[in-house]
Amino acid sequence: MSLSDPLELQQQILKAVKCLYPPNQFEVEPSVRDQLDLPETTGEYTIGDIDHVVPAAIEMKRIHGRYNALKMLYYNFKRMRDLGGSISAEVFLLMVEYCEIDDLAFDIDYVSGDVKPNNPAAAVIRGCAFFEQYLQNTIPWNDFIDHNDPSFAKLLNISTYDEVNFLTDIERRVGHLVRAIRNDVAHRSWLDMQYSYDAILLGVRAMTYLLEQQIRNYDAGGELSVPAEAENIDPQEAYLSKAENEFGWSYNSDRKYWETVNIEETPS
Repeated sequence: MSLSDPLELQQQILKAVKCLYPPNQFEVEPSVRDQLDLPETTGEYTIGDIDHVVPAAIEMKRIHGRYNALKMLYYNFKRMRDLGGSISAEVFLLMVEYCEIDDLAFDIDYVSGDVKPNNPAAAVIRGCAFFEQYLQNTIPWNDFIDHNDPSFAKLLNISTYDEVNFLTDIERRVGHLVRAIRNDVAHRSWLDMQYSYDAILLGVRAMTYLLEQQIRNYDAGGELSVPAEAENIDPQEAYLSKAENEFGWSYNSDRKYWETVNIEETPS
């Protein structure tokens, strides 16, 4: 099947992204590998056939590592966007971040399929760093503040202003929950962290929920293969009520931050 539809290629590239992460194990047939003609270096590589998208990504990862495989996919994703593909480049970045955070947080046994925590603290830190930059690049925050360095907390709050309407109030509260957990794991050593391991895992799941919701927001036409983990999740019950009932935290609606039991957080 030749590359005749930029949208179809974009969809296939998003599927290829997920193939670069566990538990996916794909091997490229030698006959297909011979057709790819991948570069010996990590320069730009233009995919010539839609059926070669996934094999090219897998082989690029095998030869040059996942980072360069993702760069190759992103180059082709943007190329198809320029040729008329309707999926925003932001969706590619959101999908990669979703996979990266999940890969950081959990270790999946290729044989049994069992899932164990890996490094959820690093996943929470990475997720917040990405989401903060994502909001800064996406919402018109400079219409509401007169300096050039908005905090993550301020960006979350501005996202729910009537004039912006980018996040729901529930999503803002979920974002502040992840931010509170990030502040603990980012500023304390693993011996000194004051939040429980379960709270950190909750932060990971809440972060992937926010990323998935953003991907869904771009998927108005049902064009994407969206992660399904959070499709039927009630964030109030799964994240907010859990923080309140299991950890004894409470959300201050007036000041828009979480009052936690273990540390005193100064609102931003």
